[in-house]
Amino acid sequence: MDKLSCMNTFIRVVDAGSFTTVAEALDTTQPSISKRVSWLEQYLGVQLLHRTTRKISLTDEGERYYRDCREVLEHIEQTESQFGRNAAPSGLVRFTTPTELSHKTIFPVLGRFTGRFPDVRISLNVTDNYVDLVEENMDLGLRVGELKDSSLIAKRVGTARRVAVASPEYIKRRGSPTKPSDLSEHECISNFKTWGFRKGKDPHFEVSVSGKIQTNSPEGVRQAVLSGLGVAVSPIWIFAEDIKRGRLVVLLDKYEPKPLPINLLYPSRLYVPPRVSVFIKFITDEFQLNPWVSVYESDTRE
Repeated sequence: MDKLSCMNTFIRVVDAGSFTTVAEALDTTQPSISKRVSWLEQYLGVQLLHRTTRKISLTDEGERYYRDCREVLEHIEQTESQFGRNAAPSGLVRFTTPTELSHKTIFPVLGRFTGRFPDVRISLNVTDNYVDLVEENMDLGLRVGELKDSSLIAKRVGTARRVAVASPEYIKRRGSPTKPSDLSEHECISNFKTWGFRKGKDPHFEVSVSGKIQTNSPEGVRQAVLSGLGVAVSPIWIFAEDIKRGRLVVLLDKYEPKPLPINLLYPSRLYVPPRVSVFIKFITDEFQLNPWVSVYESDTRE
């Protein structure tokens, strides 16, 4: 049996979490896929997977082999790709991005990208929910905020500058905070217990906040603030039109809410396909030209 084929099958089974899913993708049978993985276990003399009727999971040996096996296959793919170095990038880029950020930064520039790389197609998954890039077979993900520890590769491409706002009705009813510590007396629309601010070049400091309304939806935050339910601190692009039209008022204008990093995440450390590589560079360059999200050295200052 072909060892490389079995290695590739093993990786696909682990990524999919199912023999049946891989069999359907390869237009073969589940026993055939299982046989390839079993052959690999016999060849290596170790058990790679725990199998039950409901799920599969990696053994300790399987976890190490999966990691090394993936690196080997990526090296092979990278080596083979050298022979097509001059070929134009082509294929499908699967990309997931938050809703409002995509409307402000991604959709307006996609035409320039497809014009430059006509053989590359973009599948854009727009959602404010967490997406597991490996499980969902995504090439790239755009994330706003501090990142948790992860095996994914992160590339800083932008900064989300934020602003504190409330509706005129809320201010008339509850008054306007003059300093961040005043927020402890206000209804704050947030999923977080603290908000960060700084004044001028001073370091950031945290203030405790609380409120009756919590949501992870940017549009939900906007609607709640417009309804006079409280104060919010969010990326400025969410509120820009409402501020311009007087529907919302900027608060604490002598203080800057702590900006959030924007990162592109992707699964592979060793090899990024040309179609993905050119898209990463394109997005990075476009973000630097966009005043909503461009990175400046001061953005990382504490």
